[in-house]
Amino acid sequence: MRSAEPGTRRGRILLIDDDRVFGIWVGQVVQRRGGYDFRHTLDPHIGLQCVETESWDLVITDMEMPGMTGLELAERVHLCEPGLPVAVMTAHVALPGIIPAQRSAAAEFLHKPMPADDFLDKVAALIARGQAMRQPKDEG
Repeated sequence: MRSAEPGTRRGRILLIDDDRVFGIWVGQVVQRRGGYDFRHTLDPHIGLQCVETESWDLVITDMEMPGMTGLELAERVHLCEPGLPVAVMTAHVALPGIIPAQRSAAAEFLHKPMPADDFLDKVAALIARGQAMRQPKDEG
């Protein structure tokens, strides 16, 4: 079992998903076991406002939501925060959007359900990749 030292900030995660139960699970996994700051919103438009007004290390979203798909959301996040990784999740195994998701602004395409340890490993890798992309390059 992974856990962070008390008081350490490992990163900020925004979940944009209309599934409340999944949101509770993600919150428990990333906060309690992973030590990440976490916020969940059910509405993709509110999620985009959060991206525009706050600093995040990772956005996780669902493929299918009312009002906007996860791929559309990933593209819009990429426009305002190009270095911010977005993971698109779905419970559907054979979804026609899998190839476009991997070629679009989505950094990763994940299937639900996923074991908590695997989920934390993916979260850590995506956050590290995003932080590395956003760090200023050393000159000289």
